Amino acid sequence: MADRCRPSRRVVEVHYPGAHRGASQTHPADTITPYRRLVDLYLAETGNKYRYQYAVRHVKALRTIHREQGTEAEFTAYLTALRDEHRRKTSLLTQLDQADLT
Repeated sequence: MADRCRPSRRVVEVHYPGAHRGASQTHPADTITPYRRLVDLYLAETGNKYRYQYAVRHVKALRTIHREQGTEAEFTAYLTALRDEHRRKTSLLTQLDQADLT
């Protein structure tokens, strides 16, 4: 049931070529922008009760990529801006806290 709420693989592939081909392992820096766009898409969705869960999953992936690249400061700035932009979405902030994304 949860899979119905997720963008289809085809939709993601059209907008983000290579997203499902392990690009994050071979070219991690090239996946930062697509991951950020996916987070924005999930947060902009309405009527999808899993949107915060999916967004947090992608933010965690971004954190891993930034750690591997040695750009933790950039991730911290992104996360701070994301939290500030969505400060009224308390459920999202709770999920970010539970995922240790502070």
